[in-house]
Amino acid sequence: MFAGIPHYKTFEVNWRKRAERVAQYCAALDHDPQSLETAHFVLVANGSRFLDGIIYNAEALCPHIFVIDVKCSILYFKYAMKVLTLGDELLRQKSEPVEEVTQEIKALAEEMFKTMIEAQGVGLAAPQVGILKRMFVLIADDDVRRVFINPQIIATSTELSEYEEGCLSIPKVYEKITRPVKVTVQALNENGKPFTLEADGLLARIIQHEYDHLEGILYIDKGDPFFKFKTEENFKKKAEKKKLKEAQKAAKNAKIQAKKAAKK
Repeated sequence: MFAGIPHYKTFEVNWRKRAERVAQYCAALDHDPQSLETAHFVLVANGSRFLDGIIYNAEALCPHIFVIDVKCSILYFKYAMKVLTLGDELLRQKSEPVEEVTQEIKALAEEMFKTMIEAQGVGLAAPQVGILKRMFVLIADDDVRRVFINPQIIATSTELSEYEEGCLSIPKVYEKITRPVKVTVQALNENGKPFTLEADGLLARIIQHEYDHLEGILYIDKGDPFFKFKTEENFKKKAEKKKLKEAQKAAKNAKIQAKKAAKK
């Protein structure tokens, strides 16, 4: 289960009354299910998808998805994935191993691919979406979708190369970083099968970049210290500015609500 992990809520649901339960859950989240359209869900049985369908009269915000395990009668409700940005403390924490490659992990990998592609990235680690698990996904210049679960880099080349890197968690910021040209990595794929991969070029660089995320390391840690300081300060200022705007907006809304209440 993903209990306690950000963006996930898990609860038991009676199969016959799933729509009503979903509606109740949406109401608890301050959504009005009566005013929303239907929501898509995916039925999963014995680890394989066999039917896409509709839950009537339920939550319908497009970024949300429902994954229902028929056998266990469990419904997983997931908010739209959000890529964390520099300054979020989760990006600096070390991730924990995935204990078992379950249907949840496969669904998580699929959602990570979607988020990565929508953001026009080439790699995405679970900590970047608020989930401190040792896994990442990537699509290098060979256009192959790869999932790495509990990866271990067991060898690197002595030959190094410099290449300009960026990161979805540090948007619109780039710096040349020196890394080994080749790596050998062992991991599990999305089906829980172990594999060993010898990589070079862009693939090797993405693997190292995403592996660093699992250790709470960002690419700016490996570059110029002054560039890192300047980047962190810029993101800190942006976060403070955003927080101030949100506070001003909340205060304005509260004032409007107070006026409406006074008229009543």
